[in-house]
Amino acid sequence: MNMKKILPAIALVSCFMVTGCKAKSIELSVSPDQVMNPYQTIIVDVKTSPFPTRIDPNSITVNGGESWVEDGVIKFEAEDPGDYTVRVDQDGVTSNTVTISIVPKGSNPVADNNSGASDSSSDSSSQVTDSKEAVEKEFKDQTISVDAAYENADKLIQYQVPVVVTGNLPQALVADKNGQMVPVLWNSTTSEYIILQGFEIPFGGCTAQATGTLSRDASGQLVMTMTFIRTDEEPQVRHDTSSEEDKDSDSDKKDDQTQDTNPQTQDPNQNSQGSVNQ
Repeated sequence: MNMKKILPAIALVSCFMVTGCKAKSIELSVSPDQVMNPYQTIIVDVKTSPFPTRIDPNSITVNGGESWVEDGVIKFEAEDPGDYTVRVDQDGVTSNTVTISIVPKGSNPVADNNSGASDSSSDSSSQVTDSKEAVEKEFKDQTISVDAAYENADKLIQYQVPVVVTGNLPQALVADKNGQMVPVLWNSTTSEYIILQGFEIPFGGCTAQATGTLSRDASGQLVMTMTFIRTDEEPQVRHDTSSEEDKDSDSDKKDDQTQDTNPQTQDPNQNSQGSVNQ
């Protein structure tokens, strides 16, 4: 009786050691909790039945990136953002297909485990919407520093989420990397700044809060297209703008100077109608 119990166990162990044992099903899965950024290693779990079977790296089919087998799992990496599919065809058995969505660094990771391309596109679009809503919720009613804007720039730019950034607004324009004189918002150490665009700013020399959406110029510098800017301090008037208020002020000064240099005098012998008394 004991011999009958031992023999099946020996046969099963031998099956694991011999390559002749083949899996009848292969199931792949990806945990959505993984960070899925470019150059990040993604783990694809493999479950075979009825026997544990070693996956041959040559049986893996991917539509981009690189894959390999290590420690009983499939590992995957890609250098560019996008959707990548992974499938195994081994010993006449085809696994399910998993889709891995690689997103830019700083964005929420997205993993879509499915067996059809149509399901993949619908799931992916809903996850992108959720990601945008999460970013909007994260920065709603928040005021962040210039340094924090740089740290979160990728997702703020990707979803064009409006944000309020506080920093030091100088009174004079600053030369950017291209040599152009531009208004900027400095960080606390004046080591990094955001270029401000959208409208002219008539004041400076104070701490200000600028509201708008972020982008990057050709040199990679962070740029904000403003919708509003304010300060709680006493600002200094800038004289390097061409606002209507400055134009009116300059016009009034010129008129005053003209009257001082060209005084109009009237002949005491001339009446108000311009005729001479006889």
